Amino acid sequence: MTTASPGDPTRTAAVRLPTQWVGERIWSLVEPTGDAGAPRDDLLRNIFCTVNQLERGKGYIRDFTAMARGKAFLATRSVYLISTDANRCSEYIGWRLRTVDRELRRMLSGTIDPLGDLVVQHDVLNYYREEILRMLQVVEGMRERGFPVSIMPNGGGVPVP
Repeated sequence: MTTASPGDPTRTAAVRLPTQWVGERIWSLVEPTGDAGAPRDDLLRNIFCTVNQLERGKGYIRDFTAMARGKAFLATRSVYLISTDANRCSEYIGWRLRTVDRELRRMLSGTIDPLGDLVVQHDVLNYYREEILRMLQVVEGMRERGFPVSIMPNGGGVPVP
């Protein structure tokens, strides 16, 4: 294993980079870019980190740094930016909620519902199904109020009670 320090261009992926260090480095590279943001590949190249290390660093920012600094950390289409623009943040949340909506529907259509009647015999799966349906009801209510959160009009094949 190499002894190169974090940020050293000779560092190999075998070096463990502290998550907090990666998060702070991401922030320091993204913040000056303003509305243009920083592409993911630029961050990987400048931090000399692996994709997994970058993901953990982004998690650290979302868990701690953004709140501590009073600025939102946004990621869209592999470009990261820091913002206090409420409109930009609401667009980002809408995009993220569409992702959540899609994943919830896929959990039902690809994992739970194919089991049919077996689901009601399994307490945990039955509970998950009920709770996922409740979450989809919330998303549907948001969509009905004009918020662009549902990816599929009229439930996309998954009934929402």
